[in-house]
Amino acid sequence: MILNYELEQLYRMYEHESNLAKIAEAYFLAANMGNATAQFHLALLYAYGIGVVQNNAKAEEWYRKAALQGHADAQHHLVILLTEKELQKSSEGLQRD
Repeated sequence: MILNYELEQLYRMYEHESNLAKIAEAYFLAANMGNATAQFHLALLYAYGIGVVQNNAKAEEWYRKAALQGHADAQHHLVILLTEKELQKSSEGLQRD
């Protein structure tokens, strides 16, 4: 889960932009060129549905790409996302038993 401070910072970055989809598109272009910071920010947008449809699989994909380039925040968020994913699987398994 993203820290409240980080989420607040993310919203502040975009508070003057009326079209969040354009920001997501710009991050997407930079992310596809291999920019780890853009990949991390794009992952955040997907994780929280800011300017894009919320999609944890895409968030994981972009966190992973940035993390593999050594982006520390992306590594941190990827671990959290994967841990939450495993906990959810475990919880669902226990509910079925």
